Amino acid sequence: MATAKGFLNSAIEIMRKSSDIGKIMMEKSIMERARKSKFQRLGELTYSLHKAGRIQDESLDDLIMDIDEINKKLRKASNKLIVHASRSDNGK
Repeated sequence: MATAKGFLNSAIEIMRKSSDIGKIMMEKSIMERARKSKFQRLGELTYSLHKAGRIQDESLDDLIMDIDEINKKLRKASNKLIVHASRSDNGK
């Protein structure tokens, strides 16, 4: 009987530790997601301020140009989708 009780206590302890680890991992993931969101917002704000001329920093220039190029490609892709969608609608 003592062996079964010891085994049960060990199993409960392992489950508790596993649950604690899972909770810590989940909390860590939530904090990392929140940090990533704040960095994203900081980047968007920095981009806007730089484009408005309120921030002048040469170290940002290459990143700003990269973002502008990606935005340009996104607009072209969006326009292509609109054209293809309108062709599909007209073909019905």
